[in-house]
Amino acid sequence: EYMAEFMEAYSRYFSENVLKKNVKEELDSWTISKRDPTASYYLAIDVARYGRDDNAFVVSEIKKKKIRIVYAKISRRKDLTETAGMALVLDVQFHFKKIYIDSTGVGAGVVDILRERMMKSKIKEIIAISRSTDDDKKIKTLKEDLYSNALAQLEMGMVDLPKNKELMYSLRGITFSYTSYGNLRIYGKQDHLADAFVMACWGIKDYKKFFVM
Repeated sequence: EYMAEFMEAYSRYFSENVLKKNVKEELDSWTISKRDPTASYYLAIDVARYGRDDNAFVVSEIKKKKIRIVYAKISRRKDLTETAGMALVLDVQFHFKKIYIDSTGVGAGVVDILRERMMKSKIKEIIAISRSTDDDKKIKTLKEDLYSNALAQLEMGMVDLPKNKELMYSLRGITFSYTSYGNLRIYGKQDHLADAFVMACWGIKDYKKFFVM
């Protein structure tokens, strides 16, 4: 508290002003019947890691230079086949261009299952660590790149957010610090939805490959 006002935590990655200015109340009543057939849809899945309980599913609707988050849910940790099954159900509804999955840890198992059950080209792994690979199907990127991309889009007003309490709680809980070598570290105790959110925003890069913006 400072001068009788509660001040925002200095280490928060997404400021309250940035989040609030992008919240759109009309998204609170969004349903699958409002799906825009001229837009592209992307699913991001953050699979529960060992010792965590929640899977996170976030769907972004992308059209031209605008990203709208139309679905954000967490589910209690289930076995990998059930997690993959949830992705298949959502794909029937949204007809995704791409499905992004954090394949570090047990997420690789969900990738394998989905590649057996749908078009392999639709599935893209995100390796959210600094690691090289020769596999073209994997997106080689850092967690910090995912977050900085999403933050830049929010700051430019390119992302519409719903007033989803769980998503907002997760985004507000993301903090950052710097190592002794000057490297940025991003983390949060309840980061599952935030991690899925930044992957869903990453879809704008694939969208640009399909359409002229």
